[in-house]
Amino acid sequence: MMDLIKSILASDAGNFGFIFSIMLLIVFVIFKIGQWYNKIQNTDSTIKELKDETKSKILSEISVSLQFLKDNIQSINNRLMSLENKFAKSQSPISLTEDGKNVAKKLSLYSLVDKYLEKIEKYINKNSAYDIQESSFNFVNNHFYSIITEEELQNIKNYAYNQGDNINDYDIIIAIIIRDKILEKSSI
Repeated sequence: MMDLIKSILASDAGNFGFIFSIMLLIVFVIFKIGQWYNKIQNTDSTIKELKDETKSKILSEISVSLQFLKDNIQSINNRLMSLENKFAKSQSPISLTEDGKNVAKKLSLYSLVDKYLEKIEKYINKNSAYDIQESSFNFVNNHFYSIITEEELQNIKNYAYNQGDNINDYDIIIAIIIRDKILEKSSI
């Protein structure tokens, strides 16, 4: 049997066949390695896509949860602002006490709100009276003091200091004025 293999390899056709077989084997092995490499690459990209999708989904869920917390904290803050405040009555709807009306007049808060009402309205949710009230409180807590001039802010601070009040106590006065003006304009 070995003699037969030696004689085939010794012939010209045998050398060609052997070399051709080796080359086919090499091409086959390279082809298979290429397939395995592509499978690995596809698996890697699929894993990366899944990681990105998972990361985006988790971040989205966290964002929604944080917004929920923020809204609830704002709501709690708004409720606290109206409780035991000498400038507002906590009945529904929340209204100014005589002290609140006096502060509003002395600080010209009605005209101050009128001056910035167009800017303020961009922040107010006008779906219902409740939404107007809540978004008015949120606006005052988060944005009001950044839209007025430094001089106007200083005037409020000086008055609060001279009265022994905390400037944050005036937030409810401003919020009620904003709410009332927008309710009046909206005919709700």
